[in-house]
Amino acid sequence: MPREYIPRFKWSKRLAALEAARATSKEPAPDTSTKYTNDDAQAYIMALNQWHKSNDDRIKTWLGIMPDIPSQFTEAFTEPDISVQLYRDWINWSLHACREFLSRLDKFEYNYRRTGLTYHSLPDSVLDRADSTARRTLAAIFKHNVPRRHQNAFSDVYTTLRHYKRIREDAAAAEKVEDLLEVREYYKRMEGRFAMLRASLVEIERLDRAITRLVEGTISKAKAEGVKWEPVDMSRRFSEAGGALRKWIWTLDEVQENLGEGIDEQIKMIVTDMLENGMVQKRWWSELTEQNEN
Repeated sequence: MPREYIPRFKWSKRLAALEAARATSKEPAPDTSTKYTNDDAQAYIMALNQWHKSNDDRIKTWLGIMPDIPSQFTEAFTEPDISVQLYRDWINWSLHACREFLSRLDKFEYNYRRTGLTYHSLPDSVLDRADSTARRTLAAIFKHNVPRRHQNAFSDVYTTLRHYKRIREDAAAAEKVEDLLEVREYYKRMEGRFAMLRASLVEIERLDRAITRLVEGTISKAKAEGVKWEPVDMSRRFSEAGGALRKWIWTLDEVQENLGEGIDEQIKMIVTDMLENGMVQKRWWSELTEQNEN
């Protein structure tokens, strides 16, 4: 065989694959006498040697940074096994997050009472500037003589509290369970209630924004129309404004929790605190819930 030629099968896998592809195509079969020159072979061999050298360098670098002894290796991270204790940890986290949601309820309560106090301080000359729908809505919220627990507008507040109570009960029960499948069922149930609790809070915060917009919009409209006014006197118990304020306070939960003797004195204390100090941020729902837990 002449030295200037190299048989086709001595060339490369890539060319062999090309030949196979051509054989399966509709093109005519290539000339089997095709040969490749020695210069082509030398170029291929040089490229192949360069590739091997590059790989050798990478392997040497990798080996150079390897620890000398096995004890120097970093321990591999593995996911923790799903155990009873792990489910309990998740349950306790959910319970902690639910307590954080109670602080959001406290924020709603603060905004609601502050807006209610502002509403009751407005004279009719201002309230009449609101459209009929806004007037009816505000009157239904702040002049209702039914305990707030039984008002449809606030149903999500008590739905949230019920979900929290059940989550707390499930968390306490899960602490006494040792069976993996049973504690997992507690966790799944809590997870579902946690999602419903979060959805109820979204509705509560939407209600909060709507009430605030109605009162602020009424005031802005009165100012735009040039109405001048002074806050009405709510200190007198038997005045129209004072009576409306006290009826509203009677619907609040801390009053409804302590109906009976001394109710008038309790309402008087709340009114005095509101009128003298304004609205101060407190832990209304957090404290009520903690009292019921004990």
